[in-house]
Amino acid sequence: SSGVQDDLHDSQDPINKISSLCHTKDFNEAFNVVKNNYGSYKKNPSFYNQIVTCFLLKNELRKSQLYYNKAISLRKDYAPALNNLGVIYLKQGNVNKATVAFKKAIKYAHFTKTPKFNLANLYLRNGISSKAQNYLVTIYRSDSRDDSVKNALAMSYLMDGNYAKANQLWASVNDDEYE
Repeated sequence: SSGVQDDLHDSQDPINKISSLCHTKDFNEAFNVVKNNYGSYKKNPSFYNQIVTCFLLKNELRKSQLYYNKAISLRKDYAPALNNLGVIYLKQGNVNKATVAFKKAIKYAHFTKTPKFNLANLYLRNGISSKAQNYLVTIYRSDSRDDSVKNALAMSYLMDGNYAKANQLWASVNDDEYE
């Protein structure tokens, strides 16, 4: 077979190779790459971020959390790890820690969409539509084609009783997302 996945699998870049091996569930080989490259990459937060990919795919949240914290200890403003740590906290039911992690990720990567979207969804789940709207409107203005954003924003309008705005957004959402 050929394709992007094979190119990543054969990559000389250990960080990409770890990611590729983990996504193909070849965890033993991925951890061999980690072990063989630890000395060269031990101060690189992206290295730990990719190690976490393996642990997440194995559903080992505690180890994932430890390695995200390691990445953050190397670079406190490393937004991908902060955002993903927030996702883990949510999976563990810790809304307060998730909120803090998402807010830090937004602080350090102000123009990044993912932590804003995650925080907005957290607010929506907790019935705080006005705070969700603040983030969702910003995201929607920068990318008005994203159906997930349109759906979440429509939901926030619905929660506020603004049915016309909600319906207007939902009318532009593709059928799968709308369902």
